[in-house]
Amino acid sequence: MRALRALPLLLLAAACAGGGRGCPAVLVNASQLPVEQFYLARAGAEGWGTDLVAAAELAPGGTLPVRFEGEGRYGLRAVWANGRAVEMQNIEGCRVARITVRDDALQVE
Repeated sequence: MRALRALPLLLLAAACAGGGRGCPAVLVNASQLPVEQFYLARAGAEGWGTDLVAAAELAPGGTLPVRFEGEGRYGLRAVWANGRAVEMQNIEGCRVARITVRDDALQVE
């Protein structure tokens, strides 16, 4: 009976841990311009997919939680408000905890 009472807590803990559904990271804008668009796309995918900053610009100094869909390689693309873009390819998504947009490049840690 006691084991049955613990089951909901175990299920809740698994759900909070992500249940294997994706890998969280944080996007940091360390550039001097707002980031207008940001994309994470699996390697080999056609196009960039959904803009993760679509609701508003990411101001300089701002952060945004993002999530890689799961294990595998990804391409990253950031577009500043002035239309300039930077890309980074062949990133192992689930090994990334932080993506930093700098004035001239992307950096992953």
